[in-house]
Amino acid sequence: MRIMLINQYAGSPSLGMEFRPHSMARAWRNLGHHVLIVTGSYSHLRNAQPLRGIREVDGINYLTVGTPTYHNNGAGRLANIAWFRSRLFSRASELATWQPDVVIASSTHPMDVRPAAKIAKRAGAKFVFEVHDLWPLTPMLAAGVSARHPVIRWMQREEDFGYSVADLVVSLLPGTEEYMQSRGLPVNRWAYIPNGYDSNMRPKRSVEKLKPLADIAAHYPIRILYTGTHSDLYPLRDLLDLNETAADLGIHLLLVGDGPSKSELVDEFRHCPNVAFLDRTPRRESLGLMCESDAGFAGLSQSPLLQYGVSPNKLYDYMSMKLPVIEYMNAFNSPTSEAKAGLCPDPNIPGSLASALEDLCDANSAQLRAWGANGHRYVRQLGYPALAARFLTALETVAPSNVPHLRN
Repeated sequence: MRIMLINQYAGSPSLGMEFRPHSMARAWRNLGHHVLIVTGSYSHLRNAQPLRGIREVDGINYLTVGTPTYHNNGAGRLANIAWFRSRLFSRASELATWQPDVVIASSTHPMDVRPAAKIAKRAGAKFVFEVHDLWPLTPMLAAGVSARHPVIRWMQREEDFGYSVADLVVSLLPGTEEYMQSRGLPVNRWAYIPNGYDSNMRPKRSVEKLKPLADIAAHYPIRILYTGTHSDLYPLRDLLDLNETAADLGIHLLLVGDGPSKSELVDEFRHCPNVAFLDRTPRRESLGLMCESDAGFAGLSQSPLLQYGVSPNKLYDYMSMKLPVIEYMNAFNSPTSEAKAGLCPDPNIPGSLASALEDLCDANSAQLRAWGANGHRYVRQLGYPALAARFLTALETVAPSNVPHLRN
């Protein structure tokens, strides 16, 4: 089968985030299918940018479309998205000559849905809309953007279009089916396929990063790690406000990453002896830091969006390294609870996070090992070979009448 996956921000092990497109593509390739990833030449998520044109990137063929750079989430990023969309439209006939059997629109935003559907129609291919986050619901609920804003209205039209015409909608979130049906998704065209575990990603221990932490570890033997974006979407302040409690318990807090809240948090907590910050690191080095930690913190600030579920990459990374988890959120699903992989304090209960820190310290080594082993066992079921097979099974099962002849 020939699979065209359109994701404007697709990365790879050498490029950096986001990793799911490459991981799925590699799994499909290993199943004997041909895959082409169509992406944009600039993404704020990547550590490096791909060269334009058709090139092999870490073993997978990428077609990189030229897009302008941007520096924030304002007009520059919107122009970047609009340009990518327009280039897909203008090259639809050309892209259809690749003769895909399946065209997948998989960007975080829904703005490439309509051109992807056009390419699928020209090629006589199946069209799949893969939804990472609910847009435009996310900026409306998380940032308070009005439903009447022109960009929100535009996004809503594109999202609704995708639901109405897709042969299959794949959601990374488990609680979205009813919402999507309310926006036009026909019954029996929905499948849940979460983020996954990439067993090919090996940890790398960075001596340069670990050395300054060695002296701290002597004073604070229990190490809690957070890796990811520093923004108001994540309740990092709730954790950092407990730094004195953590210090009394012998806990050191290490936060790795960047984001709009980073400088403010660093300024406020840099003088706390048991708190340290590191800049964003390559994923392999982040996994290496997990190997040197005693627990991983994964939280989401309270939002109506949580009713649709979560599928956080960082949580699965913690589990893959057998790291016990402190999951601080109140969502539709709880991977940590399902896996019995750690502690799940409720943000709605005052003092629950402080109690979780105490429980972590009271846990004996056998309990910590059990949490780590449970998480690792759980996340192994979410390996990308299994998820890639689930994707193709869903495609054939959900809308069998529209499945085209598959060319090997």
